[in-house]
Amino acid sequence: MDTKEEYRFLSAPYVIDRKLYKYYSNTKYAIDCIRNRRVHLDDPRTFNDPFDAAFHCTRITTLTSDDSDKELANKFLEYLCAVHKKDQGKNHLAIIQKYTDFLIKTAGGLSTIAVERPVQDVVQKVYAMMGDNVFSLDEFAAAIDNGFVERERVMRLNCKISCFSEICDSILMWSYYGNSHNGICVEFDLSLLDEKSELTHQIMSGMSKVHYSPIRADLQYSGSRAAGLNFLTSKADVWEHEHEWRLICETEAEYLPFDCISSVYVGVNFDTSAAKYRDLVKAVDTHESLSIRQCKLSLDRYQIESEEVYNSYIHTLLKRQKNEETSGQLIQIA
Repeated sequence: MDTKEEYRFLSAPYVIDRKLYKYYSNTKYAIDCIRNRRVHLDDPRTFNDPFDAAFHCTRITTLTSDDSDKELANKFLEYLCAVHKKDQGKNHLAIIQKYTDFLIKTAGGLSTIAVERPVQDVVQKVYAMMGDNVFSLDEFAAAIDNGFVERERVMRLNCKISCFSEICDSILMWSYYGNSHNGICVEFDLSLLDEKSELTHQIMSGMSKVHYSPIRADLQYSGSRAAGLNFLTSKADVWEHEHEWRLICETEAEYLPFDCISSVYVGVNFDTSAAKYRDLVKAVDTHESLSIRQCKLSLDRYQIESEEVYNSYIHTLLKRQKNEETSGQLIQIA
């Protein structure tokens, strides 16, 4: 594993204090996770829910907000500065400089009364207050609009996500994430992470709990300082049964070191006589103590249960005992 990879995690408002689980339809991916102690980081655009992490860029000509004029004025500066140099329009730097000077001079001078109104009205009001402009109102509005677009683009392209669940016995999740109960679910105990590692600190503080709502995140969070994180941790309430947590970071890496696997579950329909099970056992044996649990159907409820069918620690002890017995027999024969 390349230890030089850089990860920048988005801050999260929750502290994780529980085990988390990741379902795998593809056995090879699960084995890679177990053997190499890492999780894959996915592009949110590949997710199965088309609404998931779907940013809808709302321009200032249509956006409404209940922020105060002062709050909006500061957000406009954020959007202005978000535009990449190659995308900056005519007088863009002059707009940023003059607008920054205006905010400094009028610190605390703008209205702090929050009223519902089109943001375009605020843009016109602030533009008029700036006075003696070397650029037009249209240029000022366009510069801010470009900032909205740039923020959306950056969040879409740079962020990668690894998804987890609080539960390992969901019938639905085994059905559509666990290859119709033929797949694997890996259990992670975050308390097993190296507490002295800076990466562990980032992971623990960067784990985000997904929140569910019937209202799109675009309408709830657009323009807020935490908009990026909120977009990426908001899903339709029909997914609430997933009890999902996410690690969200900006990185070029494809994998994230995640050495805290505490158990492995195989689905109700997983074929333990197939070669893939032997490959799984070999991966589990790379851990000092790791168990495989076979899922099974409850006899009296619509519920998934599990029982331990393999343990790498016990296997190692039995193998060592067998080797010692064989060695003793050879000595006696000699």
